[in-house]
Amino acid sequence: MPTSNATSKGWTRLNRIQTKAAPPNTKSTTPENSATTSNASITASTNPNWHTTPKKYEGEDITKKLVDLLEKENCDIYDKFRDITPLEMTSADVANYKNATKCYVCNDEFTPSLHRNVQSKEIVVGKYEDKNGKTKPVKRELRFLDSLKFTLSSLDKLTGNLGKDDFGNLNLMTSHCTEEQRELLKRKGVFPYEYMDGFDKLEEISLPSKDKFYSRLNNEGVSVADYERACNVWKTFNMQTMRDYHDLYLKTDVLLLVDVMENFRNICKTHYGLDPMWYYTAPGLAWDAALKLTGVELELISDPDMYPMVESGIR
Repeated sequence: MPTSNATSKGWTRLNRIQTKAAPPNTKSTTPENSATTSNASITASTNPNWHTTPKKYEGEDITKKLVDLLEKENCDIYDKFRDITPLEMTSADVANYKNATKCYVCNDEFTPSLHRNVQSKEIVVGKYEDKNGKTKPVKRELRFLDSLKFTLSSLDKLTGNLGKDDFGNLNLMTSHCTEEQRELLKRKGVFPYEYMDGFDKLEEISLPSKDKFYSRLNNEGVSVADYERACNVWKTFNMQTMRDYHDLYLKTDVLLLVDVMENFRNICKTHYGLDPMWYYTAPGLAWDAALKLTGVELELISDPDMYPMVESGIR
């Protein structure tokens, strides 16, 4: 069955604010007053026909716009599953299906599954067919996962680990670009987040100077090489305003992130037979992978001193 996942990235704008100095001999932290004012998302699927192009939206209500879009695409995907197309099975496929004794995913033995039908009788699924019975559909839900909970690294470093054949979504969505342009986009770009403190900055007709890319959050600016690459992107893509640069930066960020996560999923499926998108963090994924590969069956806690020790380790 095809699977689909949406990936989203946003631009956080720093609001123009005035801060007061902390009193002498005191420690304080003044948080930046920021607001996410633009966002982009893309839906990637194992079925290439279900791919969507990056969608960008901006304004003060972009969170609602993002959720509304995801809800709509979620409904569209479920609608695609309403019409069930019969499987095209060869005689060998049918024989393998009938003779299967284990699940090909988890490798566990099949066990009879009891199902309560509309007549309130327990039956073994497969031995009885009620053509009038209906089951209640599972409710749809959106799962929001933080990619940082799995990667613990910057997007720049993660994209540097990808091979030339791992940029499937980026190559697909930039097929109209030249090879030179596509190569420029295969690394995360740089953006003057703190300088861009209002929508009026998007109308500027040139790239800000290198010092405007300084980040107080990281206490560092951008390298000469990164700034020169940003200038090259501006020139190569014939940009007219900072809005052009912003839109390409946002679109590229989304495409790079989805390629990183899809590559991570493929590696986990190949080596562990597990899909990271069904977990919330890398530790949870690693725990299941260890149990699956070792075949260890955990014993129930019987020592009264062991439970507080385990409980104290929960963060």
